[in-house]
Amino acid sequence: MAFIAKGIEIVSGRTPRRPGRGLSKCLVQIPKVIFVIGGPGCGKGTQCQRIATDSGFRQMTMGELLRSEAQSSSSLGTTIKTIIDQGNIVPGSLAIQILRKELERVIPQGLEGVLLDGFPRNLEQMEEYEKYIGQFDHALYFDVKSEVLRERLLQRSATSDRVDDGRTVIERRLKNFADTGRPLLDYFSRKGKLSVVDGNLDIESVYKETRKVFERVVRGAELEGYS
Repeated sequence: MAFIAKGIEIVSGRTPRRPGRGLSKCLVQIPKVIFVIGGPGCGKGTQCQRIATDSGFRQMTMGELLRSEAQSSSSLGTTIKTIIDQGNIVPGSLAIQILRKELERVIPQGLEGVLLDGFPRNLEQMEEYEKYIGQFDHALYFDVKSEVLRERLLQRSATSDRVDDGRTVIERRLKNFADTGRPLLDYFSRKGKLSVVDGNLDIESVYKETRKVFERVVRGAELEGYS
């Protein structure tokens, strides 16, 4: 099913679909969609932001979108806040509602592609995405040891006011990722659309590898000096 926003049929991927009955003739296509995933504290947000700055892609951070909605007075926001505060994964049906609303906002502006930072979190979210939005081009996974993730999150909790950075919630988030991450990675791997970056290294080393993978996957080019 295509995602219909304000009379415009939005289709990800490279093959436009024919507009259905009652739709505007204007067909807006997202040229490329890259999922940027990894455990909590893996540094995907930092790397995603740098890649977005260096490219024509738009970073869309799912965690920030959900937290923003959770701070609203809407019934959806109240539901999402409860889920986040407990350190659980927001169901795909709810996450897709937020993602669709953000796509409505940014697609008319025109962009080369989208970096979906922190999405999907599990196969259920992936199924909802494919059902209501469409295809994707690639998934970029930051592989970080669980003990490193835990240390990073605990350090962040010392200065963060995020409810989901508490010690108990941190452990639940790490467990959730351990339980749901592998099936998701296997799914991307079977499709031949998965690249893995070692996120245990320092920020600059991780960025060099991330940039190399991004250019190869998106541009079909190898960067000199990044080997």
